[in-house]
Amino acid sequence: GHHELALTHCQQALDLYRELGNRHGEAATLDSIGYSHHHLGHYADAIACQREALSLLGELGHQPNRAEVLIHLGDTHQAAGHLAAAQDAFREALAIFDDLQHPDADRVRGKIRAEGRRGEAG
Repeated sequence: GHHELALTHCQQALDLYRELGNRHGEAATLDSIGYSHHHLGHYADAIACQREALSLLGELGHQPNRAEVLIHLGDTHQAAGHLAAAQDAFREALAIFDDLQHPDADRVRGKIRAEGRRGEAG
């Protein structure tokens, strides 16, 4: 719940990961920074960090983490009122989880259904 403090610590960690060339750590930290920005209502900053994390994870080929960041991106788009973008992110995460036969696929299906109902009601 201390998102401002988390941003400070995560930025320090990000600088260290970049200095060390640890791209997995860099991607995870970018996702954490995005999470904190999301909870502070800084949606554009959150989306930028999440997209950067996705780009790194795409280069690294780590699909399960990529799916998790896509879920976070979908949540951020949803909070910002970008319903179509949220659905796109959730669907991309679902495709990864389905391909991996990952048990979290059902959790993402639930998000897609809930978001679809929310969009119909709006």
